[in-house]
Amino acid sequence: MTYTHLTTDELVMIESYHRQNIPVAIIANQMKRSRQPIYKVINFLKLGHTASTFTHNTRKTRNAADAKKSFCRRNK
Repeated sequence: MTYTHLTTDELVMIESYHRQNIPVAIIANQMKRSRQPIYKVINFLKLGHTASTFTHNTRKTRNAADAKKSFCRRNK
């Protein structure tokens, strides 16, 4: 099974469910996702951040990782 990143819509839904104090297990079932990425987002939200900030940070990290992979492939 391949992993697909959480979409912006899913992040906003998680944020909304979190504000309504809905348990992670129920959120995971509703979204048909595992609990781990939802816990990750909720812990990020508890620090006072938003879903859009999570998206921005994730893209930044992903782009840096992609650049590193590309660099390693060229230097083999």
